Amino acid sequence: MTWDDLKPNCQLPQSLGAERFLVRPTCTHEYLRLLPNLSRLEWPIANYAPQPQGLKLPDGRVYRNPTPFDPVMSRGQRALSKRLLCVITNLLYANKMADRFFLTGATLLGSLRHHDFIPYDDDVDILLDETVKPIVQNLTGFLEPEYMVYWGSDRAKFFTRPVAPQEEHQDVEHSRHLSQHPWNWPYVDIGYYNVNSTHVYEVAEWMGRKLVWPRSVVFPLLYRPLGINWFPTPYNSIGFIRQAVGIVANCTASGYSHSFEGGEKPGNRPCIELAGRYPFVEHQTMRDGPRVRMQDQRSKDKVSTELVKSQESLVILQNQSSTKHLIHELVLYTHADVATLDTYDYGKNARP
Repeated sequence: MTWDDLKPNCQLPQSLGAERFLVRPTCTHEYLRLLPNLSRLEWPIANYAPQPQGLKLPDGRVYRNPTPFDPVMSRGQRALSKRLLCVITNLLYANKMADRFFLTGATLLGSLRHHDFIPYDDDVDILLDETVKPIVQNLTGFLEPEYMVYWGSDRAKFFTRPVAPQEEHQDVEHSRHLSQHPWNWPYVDIGYYNVNSTHVYEVAEWMGRKLVWPRSVVFPLLYRPLGINWFPTPYNSIGFIRQAVGIVANCTASGYSHSFEGGEKPGNRPCIELAGRYPFVEHQTMRDGPRVRMQDQRSKDKVSTELVKSQESLVILQNQSSTKHLIHELVLYTHADVATLDTYDYGKNARP
């Protein structure tokens, strides 16, 4: 079977296996309905900041959470971040661009590590094919005035109209203007990528360098969970992250505030130290699952796409001990490198 053999006509057989997890530009919602219903899983109570980041206090100061590994977003800000991601995602799905964007950065890492946002992260990251940027610019215009976009040369910000003055002291689902820049926060950070027959290139620089991946690391895109929704992600998500930032052995707080667009106190500690506070995903290859191979005919890479059946279990340590409490289990098809990830040290893979 080849990747291009999968020609959807929206009359989909219910017996599709691994192919369900491949992202295609058409019939997106029909394919999504064939994936496990994530809303039926058990989910942990989310962790929130006690007050909205950027809240104006009675003494005139602005509330900010400076402590690494504590939640930055309030309940309303976290809900808004998810809504913003779903709004831009559904816009792309509806216009046959499901395969023209994917989760990246800490948002992608959160899918792997927590099946959700990293609890102490403060923005949402996607990469968008630069060739569709003019189309998306036109489409997002129809979302105004509730939703707004700042279009930069190498990235965009998608956010809501600013919180109304009478709501400044409330935890409402609207973005706040907290920096010297023209955008509001929370926002979806939209980077752009270019692709040719061998490589994928991010347009913006990261830490003074251009990020480049072999096409075979990124495509074909696969659906992964983030909360109760499925989103497009790179084919080898952990390989994608490792090539961008190196070995991800520990949990880190970046030391950059996306809300205030400035420096914050960074943090770096073994993830196991957070395992009693936040749930983590255990990855395991299922021996009874077939390995499915496909070939991307649009790539010059002669590397077959291979998907393995994997069980991902969301667990949390109890009472500062090694006893694990199982929150939910999910079976999906993924890259072998993802299916064999160590739970707390993403510099390691178990033997397949």
